[in-house]
Amino acid sequence: MESMYSSNRPGWAALLDEKVTAYLPDLKYIHDEPLARHTSFRIGGPATRMAFPTSGEQIVLLTGFAQECGVTPFLLGNGTNLLVADEGLDTLVIQTGEGLNRIALDGGIITAATDVEYEHEPYTQKDVLEYGGRYYVVGSGRQPLQRDKTQTEDYYLLTLAAIAKELEHRGAEHTASIHLAAGLPLTSFGRDKKSFRSYLYRDGSAIPFRYEGQD
Repeated sequence: MESMYSSNRPGWAALLDEKVTAYLPDLKYIHDEPLARHTSFRIGGPATRMAFPTSGEQIVLLTGFAQECGVTPFLLGNGTNLLVADEGLDTLVIQTGEGLNRIALDGGIITAATDVEYEHEPYTQKDVLEYGGRYYVVGSGRQPLQRDKTQTEDYYLLTLAAIAKELEHRGAEHTASIHLAAGLPLTSFGRDKKSFRSYLYRDGSAIPFRYEGQD
């Protein structure tokens, strides 16, 4: 039976090693790690490479590198009820661990929290929003249902990214006056209208931000 990882690019491991060494020096990253150590049944051969990220930023970078190197990662989670053959997995295994259990991989696309925050400029500018001196990878997954979107900055960050994409699509000037049409459920319209308007409008002054390296 053909392995789902047989389509991995030959030589992917060496390419990935170089990127991890250069850009993720603090990441725990092991060669030929026995998966029996990480599954509840205590069976399973080695993973060609195994990584143990501790933040969403590390996962975003790592999966991006994996895509560039032509390897499809396997997200292990806590290893419960997982059976791995004695020959192991010839791929990159990522153990998401406690606190990162909202991470998933679907068709090679990472699904995580709606935005992943960086303290420093990230490796790639793709889908990166720079706002308020911070960097965010936006649109990396579905946002959980929020009764009150004003409780976090997630919706606002997505709105800024959406504005940037719309301006780019229209070929418009990047400095512009924007009129937003935002809807609220009828059941909460009266209660939330004022706070939601303030959340999006802020103080009405110009809002400087960059998206994918563009002001």
